[in-house]
Amino acid sequence: MSSILNNAIYADFSLLAVILLGTSFLFNKGHFFPQKNRLEHIFYEKVQKQDAPDSRTQVTRDLGEVSRKHDANFVVLWGSQSGTAEGLAQRLTRDVQQHFGCQVVLGDLSNFDPDTIANIPGHVFLVLVLSTYGEGDPSDNAQDFISYLTSASSAKARIEHLRFAAFGCGNSSYRHYNKVVYDAASALEKCGAKAIVPVGVGDEAKRTTYEDFHQWKKDLFSCLVSEHNMVEHDVGYQPAVNIQFESSPAKAPETMATTTAPPNAKVVSLPIVSNQTLTLENAPRRSCVHVVADLSGHPEIKYRTGDHIAIWPRNPKQEVDLLLHVMQRESQRHDCLRITPIDAATKTRLPVTTTLEDLVSRYLDIGAQVPRETIMMLAKMVEDVVIRQELQRISGTKESYSAFVNSSHLTLGRLLAHVHELHSTTSWEWLPISFLVDLIPPLKPRLYSIASSSIVEPKQVSLVVSVKPEPLPDRPDTLIHGLASTYLANLSPSKPSAPAESGDLVQAEIRRSTFKLPFSPQTPIIMIAAGTGIAPFRAFVHERARLAAIGRAVGPMLLFFGCRSESDALFVQELAKLATSTPSGLDLQIHTAFSRESGQDKVYVQDRVREHRDNVTKYLLQEDAGLYICGATAMAKEVTRVVLDAVMDTESWTDAQADEWRQTKRRTKRWSEDVWG
Repeated sequence: MSSILNNAIYADFSLLAVILLGTSFLFNKGHFFPQKNRLEHIFYEKVQKQDAPDSRTQVTRDLGEVSRKHDANFVVLWGSQSGTAEGLAQRLTRDVQQHFGCQVVLGDLSNFDPDTIANIPGHVFLVLVLSTYGEGDPSDNAQDFISYLTSASSAKARIEHLRFAAFGCGNSSYRHYNKVVYDAASALEKCGAKAIVPVGVGDEAKRTTYEDFHQWKKDLFSCLVSEHNMVEHDVGYQPAVNIQFESSPAKAPETMATTTAPPNAKVVSLPIVSNQTLTLENAPRRSCVHVVADLSGHPEIKYRTGDHIAIWPRNPKQEVDLLLHVMQRESQRHDCLRITPIDAATKTRLPVTTTLEDLVSRYLDIGAQVPRETIMMLAKMVEDVVIRQELQRISGTKESYSAFVNSSHLTLGRLLAHVHELHSTTSWEWLPISFLVDLIPPLKPRLYSIASSSIVEPKQVSLVVSVKPEPLPDRPDTLIHGLASTYLANLSPSKPSAPAESGDLVQAEIRRSTFKLPFSPQTPIIMIAAGTGIAPFRAFVHERARLAAIGRAVGPMLLFFGCRSESDALFVQELAKLATSTPSGLDLQIHTAFSRESGQDKVYVQDRVREHRDNVTKYLLQEDAGLYICGATAMAKEVTRVVLDAVMDTESWTDAQADEWRQTKRRTKRWSEDVWG
């Protein structure tokens, strides 16, 4: 979900921004903010130093020093894993600048020393935007900051003068929903800091993150006006980028970004060598596909069994065509355009030069639901009263917006088309391309567990994709297709007799994972999966089968697998055959659970675990087996409860003792989860 300003004083850093606004003074109900010739927005990003820097060119890691140096009124810091929190922090920074005319320091938490929060001046507001993932874990770049806040060291900090606000990005289907932001806010308050508004949280499970953020930001701005003597200016759309069409065709240099990945990402183009449908579920347009990508053209790219692969999808052609058509830009589809920040502080991961078609198909998530705030901004921009009223009707309240999206697949193109259908004289030709860049989020990669073993198939990466369109809540006959799943399912593999380039290429990056087999292959493992969660366990079994085939001693394996019916029991026959065909034998026990098998009662994977609890507890308690859970978070919760109940009964433990045992297993890499909402 990035670059930084470069200032002559700070030559070793990629983007240190100074944004100017005009000479004036801003009187805010008794507070006097000197508004310099231009408004200053500083952004810090971690970079590698190539030479020993001169002391005069170093950017400070002291939050107090940077606040004073740039006369900031706000310090906005983000901790982000997937880019969502980072994007919201950027959005908040722009809105604070535009609405209040204030100086803002925006930064990555890892670029500052945590204990320097005590040095932030009393008139400066600290704002944190923090993501939570996994077992209540902070993002990688926020770990040091959160560790400091929750440690005994922070209790000695003198921060009674500090005023702060915090927003969290999380998923309510996880056990520790938004734990990081709550922990951070609680620690700050224990040290004497004052929260000016309650903690705000976004819920990705309900897909309300942007709506939740909008409401929290509205409350924050209202508080700044009513309780902190600030004046808010009612501003309309102000573009952050300048879009210029160029006459020459867009010929992107090899070094130009091909995705919205950060500059240090190792994204490569991989040919698809196989795309096979594994199952056709008993539901319309639902299937599961096994995709294999070829790594042989990139010897520098390695993966390890249990890793993830990040895939950057492309928007469906019909969405691209619709948006270009309704904006009357079809004739400019292949025209070259240049994207230039109006002020140097604007961060973007978009290429400087691209075509309009590539912009809306490869870089912007035009298939995503349009946030209510975007519709409200669009309503301010239109001149036609009737159109404005229609947009206000849709976005006026959370209830009206929710009712509309429950009955409509509300992408930007479909929204514009909806208004045009109601008022045929409407033209969206005037809508600037900069509006798309500013208000449509960039395409993010989708992560998949790798389903192949790196010692068995080092030059190929397998992934398993569930293609499962979701019906609109109020119109079940209308299906919304997943972006990445549909994209991957439709990829064309290379022809065996032709070069790899004869098929489709996918933009991908190998992502490291902690979901790893035990160091000793003799350690027993218990694998519990539902649906496509079987993917990493296919890799685990293949790896241990190869080790057994070359004479290594391999420990027993239990696989519990839940799916709808026997017809979609992914890889079960393959793995069972692999176990029996391994010369030295492979102790693999497979227990399947079918929740939709005709003529049978529903059985879920946790039911099978409960049935075999004696075997499970024997391996876990007596042989320190590794436990692995992969699949939906709801399934993982049920499985965890069954396992903990089993060990509590066996050991006569309390809930607290069982939970401590589980945490110890996690710390020693004997309990691993790879789950999603």
